[in-house]
Amino acid sequence: MSWVCFDYITVKTLESFAGEAAFCDEAGRKSGEIPSMHWLNEFHSEGETTNVIVTISFSTEADMDRIIGMGLEEGFSMGLDQLEKLLAGVCKLK
Repeated sequence: MSWVCFDYITVKTLESFAGEAAFCDEAGRKSGEIPSMHWLNEFHSEGETTNVIVTISFSTEADMDRIIGMGLEEGFSMGLDQLEKLLAGVCKLK
């Protein structure tokens, strides 16, 4: 099992949040062996729709390559699919 912690750096209500995600143990102690990821999540309202833009950046290209090699794209897609199913139960999705 893998654990990830997220340290919020900025939160702008109804606009965005940013922070750093890092692999850790179950107690929240960060692993120094696996690179961290910098996340920016932005929310843009358009009528009854909200678009979410997620930007993930890394300190180096090698860090990005390592995390992608560990399955970032597949894991992120799986999480979005799960979120879509959850939201479908509480609101109308187009």
